[in-house]
Amino acid sequence: MMKKIKLPLEMADGVKVRTLDELKDNWSLEKVVENYLNGRLATWLNDRYYTELAEQVSALAEVQDNTALQKELCRIFDVDFEDEEDIDVDAVSERNRKLEALRQYTADDTIFKNVDIVAFDQEELGDILDSGENIIYLFNNTFSIPLSVKNKKYIGIGKAECLIHSKDVVDFAELGIEFENVVFDEKYRKIEEEESPSKFYNEGCKYFEAKQYKEALECFKKATSKNHAGALFHVGKIYDLALGVEQDYRLAAEYYSKAVSFNSGKAANNLANMYRDGVGLEKDMKKAIELYKKAIDGGSYVALANLGDMYNLGQGVEQNYEEAMKWYKKAADGGIAWSMNEIGDLYYNGNGVDANYTEAVNWYRKGAEAGNANAMNNLGWMYQNGKGVEQSDTEAVKWYRKGAEAGNANAMCNLGWMYENGQGVEQSNTEAVKWYKKAADGGNAWAMNRLGELSSSYSEELKWYNLAADKGNSDAMFNLVWMYRMGNGVDKDINTALYWAKKSASLNNARGMVAVGDIYWTWKDYNEASQWYKKAMDVDPSNSEAKGRYNRCIIRIQNPDWDGNGVLFH
Repeated sequence: MMKKIKLPLEMADGVKVRTLDELKDNWSLEKVVENYLNGRLATWLNDRYYTELAEQVSALAEVQDNTALQKELCRIFDVDFEDEEDIDVDAVSERNRKLEALRQYTADDTIFKNVDIVAFDQEELGDILDSGENIIYLFNNTFSIPLSVKNKKYIGIGKAECLIHSKDVVDFAELGIEFENVVFDEKYRKIEEEESPSKFYNEGCKYFEAKQYKEALECFKKATSKNHAGALFHVGKIYDLALGVEQDYRLAAEYYSKAVSFNSGKAANNLANMYRDGVGLEKDMKKAIELYKKAIDGGSYVALANLGDMYNLGQGVEQNYEEAMKWYKKAADGGIAWSMNEIGDLYYNGNGVDANYTEAVNWYRKGAEAGNANAMNNLGWMYQNGKGVEQSDTEAVKWYRKGAEAGNANAMCNLGWMYENGQGVEQSNTEAVKWYKKAADGGNAWAMNRLGELSSSYSEELKWYNLAADKGNSDAMFNLVWMYRMGNGVDKDINTALYWAKKSASLNNARGMVAVGDIYWTWKDYNEASQWYKKAMDVDPSNSEAKGRYNRCIIRIQNPDWDGNGVLFH
Protein backbone atom coordinates (compact mmCIF):
# COMPACT_ATOMS: atom_id res chain seq x y z
CA MET A 1 0.00 0.00 0.00
CA MET A 2 1.43 3.36 -1.01
CA LYS A 3 1.94 5.92 1.75
CA LYS A 4 0.05 9.18 1.29
CA ILE A 5 2.31 12.19 0.85
CA LYS A 6 1.54 14.83 3.46
CA LEU A 7 2.90 18.20 2.48
CA PRO A 8 4.13 20.54 5.23
CA LEU A 9 2.63 23.95 5.89
CA GLU A 10 4.93 26.93 5.28
CA MET A 11 5.30 29.54 8.00
CA ALA A 12 7.35 32.77 8.09
CA ASP A 13 10.94 32.67 6.80
CA GLY A 14 10.16 29.49 4.85
CA VAL A 15 9.89 27.30 7.97
CA LYS A 16 8.02 24.06 7.14
CA VAL A 17 5.78 22.65 9.90
CA ARG A 18 4.41 19.11 10.02
CA THR A 19 2.76 18.86 13.45
CA LEU A 20 0.40 20.96 15.51
CA ASP A 21 3.15 21.64 18.05
CA GLU A 22 5.47 22.84 15.28
CA LEU A 23 2.66 25.07 13.98
CA LYS A 24 2.27 26.71 17.39
CA ASP A 25 6.03 27.02 17.96
CA ASN A 26 6.44 28.80 14.61
CA TRP A 27 3.12 30.66 14.66
CA SER A 28 2.71 33.43 12.11
CA LEU A 29 -0.80 34.82 11.96
CA GLU A 30 -0.20 36.30 8.53
CA LYS A 31 0.94 32.94 7.13
CA VAL A 32 -1.93 31.10 8.85
CA VAL A 33 -4.44 33.54 7.30
CA GLU A 34 -2.75 33.08 3.93
CA ASN A 35 -2.95 29.29 4.19
CA TYR A 36 -6.56 29.51 5.35
CA LEU A 37 -7.51 31.62 2.34
CA ASN A 38 -5.80 29.34 -0.19
CA GLY A 39 -7.32 26.21 1.39
CA ARG A 40 -4.01 24.65 2.40
CA LEU A 41 -4.70 24.96 6.14
CA ALA A 42 -7.83 22.79 6.00
CA THR A 43 -6.06 20.26 3.75
CA TRP A 44 -3.07 20.14 6.12
CA LEU A 45 -5.36 19.48 9.12
CA ASN A 46 -7.41 16.81 7.34
CA ASP A 47 -4.28 15.01 6.10
CA ARG A 48 -3.13 14.69 9.71
CA TYR A 49 -6.59 13.72 11.04
CA TYR A 50 -7.04 16.90 13.05
CA THR A 51 -10.65 16.49 11.95
CA GLU A 52 -12.34 18.64 14.56
CA LEU A 53 -9.92 21.50 13.97
CA ALA A 54 -10.41 21.16 10.21
CA GLU A 55 -14.18 21.41 10.66
CA GLN A 56 -13.82 24.53 12.81
CA VAL A 57 -11.54 26.11 10.17
CA SER A 58 -13.99 25.28 7.37
CA ALA A 59 -16.81 26.87 9.37
CA LEU A 60 -14.97 30.20 9.30
CA ALA A 61 -16.32 30.75 5.79
CA GLU A 62 -19.31 32.32 7.50
CA VAL A 63 -17.15 34.94 9.26
CA GLN A 64 -17.16 38.21 7.30
CA ASP A 65 -15.20 40.52 9.61
CA ASN A 66 -11.44 40.38 9.08
CA THR A 67 -10.47 40.93 12.70
CA ALA A 68 -13.04 38.39 13.87
CA LEU A 69 -11.62 35.86 11.41
CA GLN A 70 -8.12 36.31 12.83
CA LYS A 71 -9.36 36.02 16.42
CA GLU A 72 -11.20 32.82 15.57
CA LEU A 73 -8.10 31.30 13.98
CA CYS A 74 -6.11 32.14 17.11
CA ARG A 75 -8.85 30.63 19.30
CA ILE A 76 -9.00 27.41 17.30
CA PHE A 77 -5.27 26.84 17.72
CA ASP A 78 -5.18 28.14 21.31
CA VAL A 79 -2.87 31.05 20.47
CA ASP A 80 -3.20 34.54 21.97
CA PHE A 81 -4.37 37.24 19.58
CA GLU A 82 -2.51 40.52 19.80
CA ASP A 83 -4.31 43.64 18.57
CA GLU A 84 -1.19 44.91 16.86
CA GLU A 85 -1.11 41.68 14.84
CA ASP A 86 -4.28 42.62 13.00
CA ILE A 87 -3.69 41.41 9.42
CA ASP A 88 -5.06 42.97 6.24
CA VAL A 89 -6.94 39.88 5.08
CA ASP A 90 -7.84 41.49 1.76
CA ALA A 91 -4.14 42.09 1.07
CA VAL A 92 -3.33 38.47 1.96
CA SER A 93 -6.15 37.29 -0.31
CA GLU A 94 -4.78 39.45 -3.14
CA ARG A 95 -1.31 38.03 -2.55
CA ASN A 96 -2.72 34.50 -2.82
CA ARG A 97 -4.47 35.44 -6.07
CA LYS A 98 -1.18 36.67 -7.51
CA LEU A 99 0.66 33.54 -6.40
CA GLU A 100 -1.93 31.33 -8.07
CA ALA A 101 -1.63 33.36 -11.27
CA LEU A 102 2.17 33.10 -11.18
CA ARG A 103 2.03 29.33 -10.69
CA GLN A 104 0.40 29.06 -14.11
CA TYR A 105 3.64 30.38 -15.66
CA THR A 106 6.52 29.41 -13.37
CA ALA A 107 7.62 27.07 -10.61
CA ASP A 108 10.44 29.35 -9.46
CA ASP A 109 10.39 29.64 -5.65
CA THR A 110 12.47 32.81 -5.86
CA ILE A 111 9.64 34.54 -7.71
CA PHE A 112 7.04 33.28 -5.23
CA LYS A 113 9.08 34.60 -2.32
CA ASN A 114 9.37 37.96 -4.09
CA VAL A 115 5.73 38.27 -5.10
CA ASP A 116 5.67 41.76 -3.58
CA ILE A 117 8.03 43.00 -6.32
CA VAL A 118 6.05 41.42 -9.17
CA ALA A 119 4.16 44.05 -11.15
CA PHE A 120 0.90 42.91 -12.71
CA ASP A 121 0.13 46.31 -14.28
CA GLN A 122 1.63 49.78 -14.76
CA GLU A 123 0.29 51.14 -11.47
CA GLU A 124 1.96 48.35 -9.53
CA LEU A 125 5.19 48.95 -11.45
CA GLY A 126 5.09 52.57 -10.30
CA ASP A 127 4.58 51.54 -6.67
CA ILE A 128 7.53 49.12 -6.81
CA LEU A 129 9.77 51.75 -8.42
CA ASP A 130 8.78 54.21 -5.69
CA SER A 131 9.84 51.66 -3.07
CA GLY A 132 13.40 51.70 -4.45
CA GLU A 133 13.68 48.03 -5.49
CA ASN A 134 16.48 47.28 -7.97
CA ILE A 135 15.08 44.02 -9.35
CA ILE A 136 11.48 44.07 -10.61
CA TYR A 137 9.44 41.24 -12.13
CA LEU A 138 6.96 42.10 -14.90
CA PHE A 139 4.03 39.70 -15.24
CA ASN A 140 2.23 38.94 -18.50
CA ASN A 141 1.34 42.51 -19.47
CA THR A 142 2.60 45.62 -21.28
CA PHE A 143 4.67 48.06 -19.23
CA SER A 144 6.07 51.53 -19.95
CA ILE A 145 9.70 51.66 -18.76
CA PRO A 146 10.86 55.03 -17.31
CA LEU A 147 14.36 55.65 -18.65
CA SER A 148 14.95 58.33 -16.03
CA VAL A 149 15.01 55.68 -13.30
CA LYS A 150 18.49 54.14 -13.53
CA ASN A 151 20.13 50.97 -12.22
CA LYS A 152 17.14 48.64 -12.49
CA LYS A 153 16.75 45.08 -13.73
CA TYR A 154 13.43 44.02 -15.24
CA ILE A 155 12.63 40.30 -15.49
CA GLY A 156 9.66 39.13 -17.51
CA ILE A 157 7.26 36.36 -16.53
CA GLY A 158 4.92 35.07 -19.20
CA LYS A 159 4.56 37.48 -22.13
CA ALA A 160 5.97 40.73 -20.77
CA GLU A 161 6.26 43.61 -23.26
CA CYS A 162 8.26 46.76 -22.49
CA LEU A 163 7.43 50.10 -24.09
CA ILE A 164 10.57 52.16 -24.69
CA HIS A 165 9.81 55.81 -25.41
CA SER A 166 12.84 56.93 -27.40
CA LYS A 167 13.57 58.10 -30.95
CA ASP A 168 17.01 56.47 -30.85
CA VAL A 169 18.44 53.20 -29.63
CA VAL A 170 18.94 53.50 -25.87
CA ASP A 171 22.30 52.82 -24.24
CA PHE A 172 20.80 50.68 -21.47
CA ALA A 173 24.24 49.75 -20.11
CA GLU A 174 25.06 53.42 -19.51
CA LEU A 175 21.77 53.80 -17.64
CA GLY A 176 22.39 50.64 -15.64
CA ILE A 177 19.12 49.15 -16.94
CA GLU A 178 18.92 45.42 -17.70
CA PHE A 179 16.20 43.28 -19.22
CA GLU A 180 15.62 39.56 -19.07
CA ASN A 181 12.88 37.52 -20.76
CA VAL A 182 11.01 40.55 -22.12
CA VAL A 183 10.20 41.84 -25.61
CA PHE A 184 10.28 45.47 -26.67
CA ASP A 185 7.36 47.17 -28.41
CA GLU A 186 7.30 47.01 -32.21
CA LYS A 187 8.10 50.70 -32.72
CA TYR A 188 11.27 50.49 -30.64
CA ARG A 189 12.31 47.23 -32.29
CA LYS A 190 12.21 49.01 -35.66
CA ILE A 191 14.40 51.81 -34.29
CA GLU A 192 16.94 49.18 -33.17
CA GLU A 193 16.97 47.71 -36.67
CA GLU A 194 17.77 51.06 -38.30
CA GLU A 195 21.23 52.55 -38.71
CA SER A 196 21.83 54.57 -35.55
CA PRO A 197 24.75 55.53 -33.33
CA SER A 198 23.53 53.10 -30.72
CA LYS A 199 23.53 50.25 -33.22
CA PHE A 200 27.22 50.85 -33.90
CA TYR A 201 27.77 51.22 -30.17
CA ASN A 202 26.07 47.93 -29.36
CA GLU A 203 28.11 46.16 -32.03
CA GLY A 204 31.23 47.74 -30.55
CA CYS A 205 30.28 46.44 -27.10
CA LYS A 206 30.05 42.89 -28.44
CA TYR A 207 33.53 43.18 -29.98
CA PHE A 208 34.84 44.80 -26.80
CA GLU A 209 33.56 41.97 -24.59
CA ALA A 210 35.17 39.48 -26.99
CA LYS A 211 38.45 41.44 -26.63
CA GLN A 212 38.45 42.23 -30.35
CA TYR A 213 39.50 45.79 -29.65
CA LYS A 214 40.39 46.86 -33.19
CA GLU A 215 36.90 46.01 -34.47
CA ALA A 216 35.35 47.53 -31.34
CA LEU A 217 37.21 50.82 -31.89
CA GLU A 218 35.95 51.06 -35.49
CA CYS A 219 32.34 50.64 -34.35
CA PHE A 220 32.68 53.01 -31.42
CA LYS A 221 34.22 55.72 -33.59
CA LYS A 222 31.25 55.55 -35.98
CA ALA A 223 28.97 56.14 -33.00
CA THR A 224 31.09 59.00 -31.65
CA SER A 225 30.34 61.00 -34.80
CA LYS A 226 26.85 61.39 -33.36
CA ASN A 227 28.16 62.20 -29.86
CA HIS A 228 27.11 58.88 -28.35
CA ALA A 229 28.24 59.16 -24.71
CA GLY A 230 28.87 55.44 -24.23
CA ALA A 231 30.95 55.22 -27.40
CA LEU A 232 32.99 58.28 -26.44
CA PHE A 233 33.71 56.68 -23.07
CA HIS A 234 34.79 53.39 -24.63
CA VAL A 235 37.12 55.04 -27.13
CA GLY A 236 38.71 56.92 -24.24
CA LYS A 237 39.07 53.69 -22.30
CA ILE A 238 40.71 51.91 -25.26
CA TYR A 239 43.37 54.62 -25.55
CA ASP A 240 43.71 54.91 -21.76
CA LEU A 241 44.41 51.20 -21.25
CA ALA A 242 46.19 50.60 -24.59
CA LEU A 243 43.67 47.96 -25.65
CA GLY A 244 44.80 46.96 -29.13
CA VAL A 245 46.29 50.41 -29.75
CA GLU A 246 49.30 52.38 -28.63
CA GLN A 247 48.61 54.01 -25.28
CA ASP A 248 47.65 57.67 -25.70
CA TYR A 249 46.60 59.49 -22.54
CA ARG A 250 46.02 62.74 -24.42
CA LEU A 251 43.42 61.12 -26.70
CA ALA A 252 41.93 59.24 -23.74
CA ALA A 253 41.42 62.49 -21.85
CA GLU A 254 39.88 64.15 -24.94
CA TYR A 255 37.32 61.40 -25.42
CA TYR A 256 36.56 61.16 -21.70
CA SER A 257 36.03 64.94 -21.55
CA LYS A 258 33.64 64.88 -24.48
CA ALA A 259 31.72 61.96 -22.94
CA VAL A 260 31.48 63.90 -19.67
CA SER A 261 29.85 66.78 -21.56
CA PHE A 262 27.13 64.28 -22.51
CA ASN A 263 26.69 63.18 -18.88
CA SER A 264 28.69 59.95 -18.88
CA GLY A 265 29.30 59.05 -15.22
CA LYS A 266 31.86 56.38 -16.13
CA ALA A 267 33.88 58.85 -18.20
CA ALA A 268 33.77 61.44 -15.42
CA ASN A 269 35.15 58.84 -12.99
CA ASN A 270 38.01 57.81 -15.28
CA LEU A 271 38.90 61.39 -16.11
CA ALA A 272 38.96 62.13 -12.37
CA ASN A 273 41.41 59.24 -11.95
CA MET A 274 43.71 60.83 -14.53
CA TYR A 275 43.68 64.16 -12.67
CA ARG A 276 44.18 62.40 -9.33
CA ASP A 277 47.18 60.37 -10.52
CA GLY A 278 48.63 62.97 -12.88
CA VAL A 279 48.44 60.53 -15.79
CA GLY A 280 48.29 62.32 -19.14
CA LEU A 281 47.15 65.44 -17.31
CA GLU A 282 48.65 67.72 -14.70
CA LYS A 283 47.78 66.39 -11.25
CA ASP A 284 44.82 68.33 -9.86
CA MET A 285 43.11 66.89 -6.78
CA LYS A 286 40.37 69.51 -6.63
CA LYS A 287 39.48 68.85 -10.27
CA ALA A 288 39.45 65.13 -9.51
CA ILE A 289 37.00 65.62 -6.64
CA GLU A 290 34.79 67.83 -8.81
CA LEU A 291 34.69 65.10 -11.47
CA TYR A 292 34.04 62.31 -8.97
CA LYS A 293 30.99 64.24 -7.75
CA LYS A 294 29.87 64.69 -11.35
CA ALA A 295 30.36 60.96 -11.93
CA ILE A 296 28.24 60.22 -8.87
CA ASP A 297 25.47 62.42 -10.28
CA GLY A 298 25.81 60.33 -13.46
CA GLY A 299 25.19 57.12 -11.54
CA SER A 300 28.76 55.83 -11.05
CA TYR A 301 29.06 53.67 -7.93
CA VAL A 302 32.82 53.36 -8.51
CA ALA A 303 33.09 57.14 -8.16
CA LEU A 304 31.44 56.88 -4.73
CA ALA A 305 34.27 54.59 -3.62
CA ASN A 306 36.92 56.81 -5.21
CA LEU A 307 35.56 59.85 -3.39
CA GLY A 308 35.70 57.79 -0.20
CA ASP A 309 39.38 57.18 -0.92
CA MET A 310 40.02 60.91 -1.27
CA TYR A 311 38.56 61.59 2.19
CA ASN A 312 40.26 58.51 3.66
CA LEU A 313 43.69 59.56 2.41
CA GLY A 314 43.20 63.33 2.65
CA GLN A 315 43.77 63.89 -1.06
CA GLY A 316 42.39 67.21 -2.28
CA VAL A 317 40.35 67.52 0.90
CA GLU A 318 41.06 67.51 4.60
CA GLN A 319 41.31 63.92 5.82
CA ASN A 320 37.94 62.93 7.22
CA TYR A 321 37.28 59.29 8.09
CA GLU A 322 33.59 59.93 8.80
CA GLU A 323 33.12 61.31 5.28
CA ALA A 324 35.14 58.41 3.87
CA MET A 325 32.84 55.95 5.67
CA LYS A 326 29.76 57.73 4.31
CA TRP A 327 30.90 57.45 0.69
CA TYR A 328 32.24 53.91 1.08
CA LYS A 329 28.88 52.76 2.46
CA LYS A 330 27.04 54.36 -0.46
CA ALA A 331 29.41 52.53 -2.83
CA ALA A 332 28.92 49.28 -0.91
CA ASP A 333 25.16 49.66 -1.32
CA GLY A 334 25.86 49.72 -5.05
CA GLY A 335 27.86 46.49 -4.85
CA ILE A 336 31.40 47.92 -5.04
CA ALA A 337 33.40 45.20 -3.29
CA TRP A 338 36.58 47.18 -2.69
CA SER A 339 34.65 49.79 -0.69
CA MET A 340 33.45 46.98 1.59
CA ASN A 341 37.08 46.09 2.27
CA GLU A 342 37.87 49.76 3.01
CA ILE A 343 35.00 49.92 5.50
CA GLY A 344 36.49 46.83 7.15
CA ASP A 345 39.83 48.63 7.41
CA LEU A 346 38.19 51.67 9.03
CA TYR A 347 36.59 49.44 11.68
CA TYR A 348 39.81 47.47 12.17
CA ASN A 349 41.92 50.58 12.71
CA GLY A 350 39.26 52.58 14.57
CA ASN A 351 39.38 55.41 12.03
CA GLY A 352 36.26 57.54 12.28
CA VAL A 353 34.57 54.85 14.36
CA ASP A 354 35.35 52.87 17.50
CA ALA A 355 37.68 49.98 16.65
CA ASN A 356 35.51 46.91 16.22
CA TYR A 357 37.04 43.65 14.98
CA THR A 358 33.63 41.98 14.67
CA GLU A 359 32.39 44.71 12.34
CA ALA A 360 35.69 44.60 10.45
CA VAL A 361 35.20 40.86 9.88
CA ASN A 362 31.61 41.49 8.80
CA TRP A 363 32.71 43.94 6.10
CA TYR A 364 35.73 41.92 5.02
CA ARG A 365 33.40 38.97 4.56
CA LYS A 366 30.98 41.06 2.50
CA GLY A 367 33.85 42.28 0.32
CA ALA A 368 35.29 38.78 -0.01
CA GLU A 369 31.96 37.26 -0.98
CA ALA A 370 31.53 40.06 -3.53
CA GLY A 371 34.88 39.09 -5.09
CA ASN A 372 37.43 41.52 -3.62
CA ALA A 373 40.78 39.75 -3.26
CA ASN A 374 42.10 42.19 -0.62
CA ALA A 375 39.08 41.44 1.53
CA MET A 376 39.68 37.70 1.11
CA ASN A 377 43.23 38.12 2.35
CA ASN A 378 42.15 40.33 5.24
CA LEU A 379 39.44 37.87 6.28
CA GLY A 380 42.04 35.09 6.25
CA TRP A 381 44.31 37.17 8.46
CA MET A 382 41.47 37.78 10.96
CA TYR A 383 40.88 34.02 11.19
CA GLN A 384 44.59 33.28 11.53
CA ASN A 385 44.91 35.76 14.39
CA GLY A 386 41.50 35.20 15.99
CA LYS A 387 40.42 38.83 15.71
CA GLY A 388 36.65 39.30 15.59
CA VAL A 389 36.19 35.58 14.97
CA GLU A 390 37.19 32.32 16.64
CA GLN A 391 40.77 31.52 15.64
CA SER A 392 40.92 28.97 12.81
CA ASP A 393 43.94 28.18 10.67
CA THR A 394 41.69 26.10 8.41
CA GLU A 395 39.43 29.06 7.68
CA ALA A 396 42.48 31.29 7.28
CA VAL A 397 43.91 28.95 4.65
CA LYS A 398 40.53 28.83 2.87
CA TRP A 399 40.35 32.61 2.48
CA TYR A 400 44.06 33.03 1.74
CA ARG A 401 43.65 30.49 -1.06
CA LYS A 402 40.63 32.31 -2.46
CA GLY A 403 42.54 35.59 -2.37
CA ALA A 404 45.63 34.01 -3.91
CA GLU A 405 43.62 32.41 -6.71
CA ALA A 406 42.03 35.82 -7.32
CA GLY A 407 45.52 37.26 -7.86
CA ASN A 408 46.26 38.96 -4.53
CA ALA A 409 50.03 38.84 -3.87
CA ASN A 410 49.69 39.27 -0.10
CA ALA A 411 47.29 36.31 0.02
CA MET A 412 49.83 34.27 -1.98
CA CYS A 413 52.51 35.16 0.57
CA ASN A 414 50.25 34.29 3.50
CA LEU A 415 49.23 31.00 1.92
CA GLY A 416 52.88 30.18 1.29
CA TRP A 417 53.64 30.97 4.96
CA MET A 418 50.87 28.61 6.11
CA TYR A 419 52.36 25.81 3.99
CA GLU A 420 55.88 26.63 5.15
CA ASN A 421 54.83 26.39 8.79
CA GLY A 422 52.19 23.67 8.50
CA GLN A 423 49.36 25.85 9.81
CA GLY A 424 45.93 24.70 8.68
CA VAL A 425 47.55 22.49 6.02
CA GLU A 426 50.14 19.75 5.89
CA GLN A 427 53.63 21.28 5.97
CA SER A 428 55.10 21.56 2.48
CA ASN A 429 58.03 23.71 1.40
CA THR A 430 57.20 22.75 -2.18
CA GLU A 431 53.75 24.33 -1.93
CA ALA A 432 55.18 27.29 -0.01
CA VAL A 433 57.74 27.96 -2.75
CA LYS A 434 55.04 27.61 -5.42
CA TRP A 435 52.95 30.37 -3.88
CA TYR A 436 55.95 32.56 -3.04
CA LYS A 437 57.01 32.34 -6.70
CA LYS A 438 53.56 33.39 -7.88
CA ALA A 439 53.73 36.41 -5.59
CA ALA A 440 57.31 37.16 -6.65
CA ASP A 441 56.29 37.00 -10.32
CA GLY A 442 53.89 39.82 -9.50
CA GLY A 443 56.72 41.89 -8.00
CA ASN A 444 56.22 41.12 -4.29
CA ALA A 445 59.55 41.81 -2.54
CA TRP A 446 58.65 39.95 0.69
CA ALA A 447 58.04 36.77 -1.32
CA MET A 448 61.36 37.24 -3.13
CA ASN A 449 63.17 37.41 0.20
CA ARG A 450 61.43 34.24 1.48
CA LEU A 451 62.44 32.43 -1.71
CA GLY A 452 66.03 33.44 -1.01
CA GLU A 453 65.78 32.13 2.56
CA LEU A 454 64.36 28.81 1.31
CA SER A 455 66.87 28.43 -1.54
CA SER A 456 69.20 25.45 -1.55
CA SER A 457 72.07 27.19 -3.33
CA TYR A 458 73.97 30.40 -2.73
CA SER A 459 73.42 31.51 -6.33
CA GLU A 460 69.63 31.24 -5.91
CA GLU A 461 69.82 33.02 -2.56
CA LEU A 462 71.82 35.86 -4.05
CA LYS A 463 69.46 36.21 -7.01
CA TRP A 464 66.33 36.50 -4.86
CA TYR A 465 67.92 38.73 -2.20
CA ASN A 466 69.13 41.14 -4.87
CA LEU A 467 65.71 41.26 -6.53
CA ALA A 468 63.98 41.86 -3.20
CA ALA A 469 66.56 44.44 -2.07
CA ASP A 470 66.19 46.37 -5.33
CA LYS A 471 62.48 46.62 -4.51
CA GLY A 472 63.24 48.04 -1.07
CA ASN A 473 62.91 44.95 1.17
CA SER A 474 65.05 45.68 4.25
CA ASP A 475 65.20 42.01 5.35
CA ALA A 476 66.69 41.05 1.99
CA MET A 477 69.26 43.82 2.39
CA PHE A 478 70.15 42.38 5.81
CA ASN A 479 70.52 38.92 4.28
CA LEU A 480 72.90 40.34 1.66
CA VAL A 481 75.06 41.68 4.49
CA TRP A 482 75.79 38.13 5.61
CA MET A 483 76.29 36.85 2.07
CA TYR A 484 79.10 39.39 1.63
CA ARG A 485 80.49 39.10 5.16
CA MET A 486 80.72 35.31 5.02
CA GLY A 487 81.58 35.03 1.32
CA ASN A 488 78.55 32.82 0.63
CA GLY A 489 78.34 32.59 -3.16
CA VAL A 490 80.31 35.83 -3.53
CA ASP A 491 83.78 37.11 -2.66
CA LYS A 492 83.98 38.41 0.89
CA ASP A 493 83.52 42.18 0.76
CA ILE A 494 83.10 44.03 4.05
CA ASN A 495 82.46 47.35 2.31
CA THR A 496 79.59 45.93 0.23
CA ALA A 497 78.28 44.31 3.40
CA LEU A 498 78.34 47.72 5.12
CA TYR A 499 76.56 49.29 2.15
CA TRP A 500 73.63 46.82 2.45
CA ALA A 501 73.61 47.03 6.26
CA LYS A 502 73.22 50.81 6.10
CA LYS A 503 70.53 50.50 3.39
CA SER A 504 68.61 48.10 5.62
CA ALA A 505 69.08 50.36 8.66
CA SER A 506 67.84 53.39 6.70
CA LEU A 507 64.51 51.58 6.39
CA ASN A 508 64.27 51.30 10.18
CA ASN A 509 65.32 47.66 10.25
CA ALA A 510 66.77 46.94 13.72
CA ARG A 511 68.70 43.91 12.46
CA GLY A 512 70.30 46.09 9.80
CA MET A 513 71.36 48.56 12.49
CA VAL A 514 72.92 45.74 14.53
CA ALA A 515 74.74 44.58 11.40
CA VAL A 516 76.20 48.07 10.89
CA GLY A 517 77.31 48.09 14.54
CA ASP A 518 78.91 44.63 14.12
CA ILE A 519 81.03 45.84 11.22
CA TYR A 520 82.23 48.87 13.15
CA TRP A 521 82.95 46.56 16.12
CA THR A 522 85.24 44.43 13.92
CA TRP A 523 87.01 47.66 12.95
CA LYS A 524 87.35 48.46 16.67
CA ASP A 525 85.38 51.67 16.23
CA TYR A 526 83.39 51.12 19.45
CA ASN A 527 81.93 54.63 19.59
CA GLU A 528 80.37 54.27 16.11
CA ALA A 529 79.29 50.71 16.84
CA SER A 530 77.59 51.72 20.10
CA GLN A 531 75.57 54.42 18.30
CA TRP A 532 74.17 51.84 15.85
CA TYR A 533 73.35 49.37 18.61
CA LYS A 534 71.59 52.18 20.48
CA LYS A 535 69.55 52.99 17.38
CA ALA A 536 68.53 49.34 17.11
CA MET A 537 67.44 49.34 20.78
CA ASP A 538 65.35 52.47 20.19
CA VAL A 539 63.61 50.86 17.21
CA ASP A 540 63.17 47.47 18.89
CA PRO A 541 63.52 47.59 22.69
CA SER A 542 63.14 43.79 22.83
CA ASN A 543 66.23 43.20 20.68
CA SER A 544 68.55 41.41 23.12
CA GLU A 545 71.42 41.27 20.60
CA ALA A 546 71.47 45.04 20.31
CA LYS A 547 71.37 45.47 24.09
CA GLY A 548 74.16 42.96 24.75
CA ARG A 549 76.45 44.38 22.09
CA TYR A 550 75.76 47.93 23.17
CA ASN A 551 76.86 46.98 26.71
CA ARG A 552 80.04 45.39 25.37
CA CYS A 553 80.82 48.61 23.48
CA ILE A 554 80.36 50.70 26.63
CA ILE A 555 82.71 48.41 28.54
CA ARG A 556 85.28 48.63 25.72
CA ILE A 557 85.02 52.41 25.63
CA GLN A 558 85.40 52.67 29.42
CA ASN A 559 88.03 49.90 29.64
CA PRO A 560 90.14 49.90 26.48
CA ASP A 561 92.25 46.96 27.76
CA TRP A 562 89.26 44.69 28.50
CA ASP A 563 89.67 41.34 26.72
CA GLY A 564 85.96 40.74 26.19
CA ASN A 565 85.49 38.27 29.06
CA GLY A 566 83.67 38.74 32.34
CA VAL A 567 80.36 40.17 33.41
CA LEU A 568 78.69 42.57 30.98
CA PHE A 569 77.74 46.07 32.02
CA HIS A 570 73.96 46.53 32.65
